[in-house]
Formats: sequence, C-alpha cells, structure tokens
Amino acid sequence: MRLTALRTLLVAALGAALLNAQGSAPPMPAGTNVLVGRVVDIGTGAPVAGAIVSLTAQVNASGRPPTASGPALPSLDVMTTTGGHFVFRDLPAGLFTAATRALGYVNSDFPPTLVEIQNSQKPTET
Repeated sequence: MRLTALRTLLVAALGAALLNAQGSAPPMPAGTNVLVGRVVDIGTGAPVAGAIVSLTAQVNASGRPPTASGPALPSLDVMTTTGGHFVFRDLPAGLFTAATRALGYVNSDFPPTLVEIQNSQKPTET
C-alpha cells in the first residue's frame, strides 16, 4: 500500500512538472477547423492506444515563421483512443507539424510531418 501511494505521488509530481514545462508556449489561436486521424503500428496495422499526438503551428503569434531566438510556437497534444483515433478541434487554418510519441515505439518527429489545414466544412484527415 505504501508503494502505491509513493507511485501516485511520483506520477502527480511528474504531471505537475510537465504542465509547468509546457506553460511557456503560447496558446493555439482559436479557429473552426477539425483535424482527425488514427495512429497505427506500421508493421501490423494494429491501432496504437495511448499515443500522444502533438500538433505545432508553424507561425508564431505575429504570423511569422519560427526563428531560433524567437518565442515558442503554439502547440497542442492529444492522446489516442483504444482504437488509435485522435481529434484536434477549434483549429485555425494554417501549416502545422504533427509528431507522435508512444511507449515502445520510435518517435515520429523527424523528419516532421507537415499538415495543412484549410478553412472547410469537412474535417482534415491525416
């Protein structure tokens, strides 16, 4: 029982540290667009549950491309469902990079996957 309490405290502390570390990025501008997708194992085609999908805008708050010394770019993270599905809502139109991280898999952040979201009545699929 003591070990369970220690694990819970450790998880809570790590979660708080991650939230503080991510606090420096500006918020994603609001929009009316939706991005949907699914994360699957490339070898088997099986869905990857619990993967973190990150979407990062490729322009800063002033509408300019990023610079090495400039502020952080707006970014959002979502977790996949048991079926590997994910949804980003209320996105502005623009160019984004998408990256996926999942336990036991190689991160998919290089080379970056570019996603262009256009104002549309239909969701963008990736």
